Amino acid sequence: MSKIQNDLLNPNPNRDSEFYQVIEGFARNNKLEFKEILEIFQSEINKTIAKNIDPEVEVQLVEDAENKKVYIYNVNGSVVEDSYEFEDEDKINSDEAFELDPTRISFIKLSEARDLYGKKLEVDDVVSIKFSLEALPGKSRNAIMSGFNMSLRAQIKSKTYEAYKDLIGSKLSAKILSKYKNGSFNLEFEDGVTAFLFKNKVNTKSKMELGSYIDVYLENINLENKLSICEVTMISPKEIEDAIKREIPEIANGDILIVKIQRNVGIKSKIAVQPNPERSFDYDVISSIFGEGARRILAVSQSLNGEKIDIVRYSDNKEEYIKYALSPAKVIDVIYQKGTNTYLAIVQPEEVVSAIGREGNNINLAAKLVGAKIEVKSTEDAIKDGIEFNKSNMYEKPLFKATAKNDRTKKARSQYFDNIEIDLQDFKADVQNFMESFNDEPENEPVKEVKGKPKAETKLNENEIDNWFSPENIQIDVEDEGEYDFIEQIDFEELISKEEEETEAKEEAFAEAPAAKKPVEKYKKAKVELKGFKVDNDLANYGLDGNLDLSEFEDEWDE
Repeated sequence: MSKIQNDLLNPNPNRDSEFYQVIEGFARNNKLEFKEILEIFQSEINKTIAKNIDPEVEVQLVEDAENKKVYIYNVNGSVVEDSYEFEDEDKINSDEAFELDPTRISFIKLSEARDLYGKKLEVDDVVSIKFSLEALPGKSRNAIMSGFNMSLRAQIKSKTYEAYKDLIGSKLSAKILSKYKNGSFNLEFEDGVTAFLFKNKVNTKSKMELGSYIDVYLENINLENKLSICEVTMISPKEIEDAIKREIPEIANGDILIVKIQRNVGIKSKIAVQPNPERSFDYDVISSIFGEGARRILAVSQSLNGEKIDIVRYSDNKEEYIKYALSPAKVIDVIYQKGTNTYLAIVQPEEVVSAIGREGNNINLAAKLVGAKIEVKSTEDAIKDGIEFNKSNMYEKPLFKATAKNDRTKKARSQYFDNIEIDLQDFKADVQNFMESFNDEPENEPVKEVKGKPKAETKLNENEIDNWFSPENIQIDVEDEGEYDFIEQIDFEELISKEEEETEAKEEAFAEAPAAKKPVEKYKKAKVELKGFKVDNDLANYGLDGNLDLSEFEDEWDE
């Protein structure tokens, strides 16, 4: 190539080395091979020149690894007559700046070609013409870089997809890079690949400090995303599955299968399980999951920062499945609403709050678990509305005695003992005197008939009434729920009224009962030798030798 042609197409001899360094940097920063970046540049240069300059141009980038240079050639250059005039001919010798005729990368004059390649060349022969990006118009250079950046992102996405496609659902460690104004986060995996964490996928109970590492689950790879294509979550049900497999070997080995998981992160999760139909064993799946003293399921909960775990027995029968899913509430019956995907769960009035759960958590998780809409109705409302249901389960004796109501009355009664102090040192003498006081009475003395007496009017001051309705005394002890917004729906006046009616009924029954025998013999038989009575040091150590609340014995003393 003549000096004129070479100087015009390659004005800066250092460009070849600089171009090599640019390609090397892109490869290093994006975890790609040098050759991959080289091919991207070559493709974009070809597309731009073919579109804006000459579709016949065929560009090749040649790497000189030893000298760390990259050369650009049009290997489809054409030899033309020396009389051929380029558009910049009259400006070459001018001191003014000018734009090079881009067709110089396509054509070379015969004399210049022979100087470079030999005397045998003729017009229309094909030769390689070397040039740099500077020889192209500014518009074309910008187009090349724009296309390169787009192709580079596509290449990175492709490589990322291939590397992570088999890791969807897996737990990964990621560094928090930045937080967006909308509450989302930009993360980075250990290999430098970035990931996107949407605001609604953040575990609000976790500390999200910039620069810290968090555990996330790869949820999706979205190639349409402009930036990070890896979408992650901190609230994946897979986290529950991993935690329960760590603690429950029967699930880890496949004896028990997880059918479905629904989760309200940090609050509660419901896990539907069933025995593996292809295996046989003689233990109950639910009991084995809980373990002795519920240690296993508690360990799962602790590993999830105290998130409550409900284990639900799966059933192909939708009504039965819903009964299990609404646990811990005891469901009387489930009725399918024909023509809809809705089921009506009938429960005792005191079970309504438990079935719904705080802020609807229990019923919402149950509905998602079974894949149907669930409505809860009390037995009283169901009967009032004329809804037919199986009432046989209404009269089953509960496994545990309800204590919510007694807790309120106990609190109120205990107030009468607030100012009573009992000295255990004198307790022996008091009991002895009390029991011996019956010795002087004739054992066969006729028992006077006890007549019913009108109910004494109970006078309560304002403080006692206020205490009855204090937050400490108005509680509903639900197995898996805390405080509920439904508390204000309870009719406490009705509860008190019912309690008074029960008290009156007991007094009337007592008045009509036959006269009871004097309890003298009973006391004599039950008399306890208290001569060696001493204060229990164990009680004293825990501060139990002072004031005692005897309210829990009140009912026995009244009898």
